[in-house]
Amino acid sequence: AVVRVVTIPFGLRMADPDPDGRLAAKFSIPYAVAAALVLGHAGVAAFEPPALGDGRVRDLARRVDVIADP
Repeated sequence: AVVRVVTIPFGLRMADPDPDGRLAAKFSIPYAVAAALVLGHAGVAAFEPPALGDGRVRDLARRVDVIADP
């Protein structure tokens, strides 16, 4: 893993590294973190085409570990 995110247990529900579409991406911690790191922001444009299809974002999102800290 390249990035580890520690969150509350509920955050594990938002740990999908490969979201399908805009809404799913908005609720994906790995996608949001990867978008912020690759694109330099996690604004509205990061959750719309062409960012949703950016291979750099998708690749990094799959390498984000989301773990819970009770």
